[in-house]
Amino acid sequence: MATEAEKILSPKETGPILRHHLVEWCAAENDYYNIHYDDRAALEMGLASTPVQGTYKFALFGEMVRAWLKGRGRLLRISASYRKPDFEGASLRLGGEITGREDRVLTISLFLENGSGERTTTGQAVVRLNDDG
Repeated sequence: MATEAEKILSPKETGPILRHHLVEWCAAENDYYNIHYDDRAALEMGLASTPVQGTYKFALFGEMVRAWLKGRGRLLRISASYRKPDFEGASLRLGGEITGREDRVLTISLFLENGSGERTTTGQAVVRLNDDG
């Protein structure tokens, strides 16, 4: 099993997430739900501002795990649970910890924190290390 230091994925900082990032993500997904780029629509839905898409945060998890693997394995599964919205202008911190290992298959607990240190999104990834990894 890995040492305690090896069990922690290096934290990743991202942001601030600006309006153009949200609009670019809408285009990438071909999903133009207006709450992600229109303040008035977001306010009418009872939101504080334009929210960051859940799939955007999901993709951040995937990118963090991919970068951590550095070609030493492949992602088998990934999931996310959205606990609290993050909004335009947010700077986010992502992290993870290996919580299980069975042979070459690792389970990684993932989290995303807002600027106040609240975990707004949690998740899990399962990866399989290469035979030489």
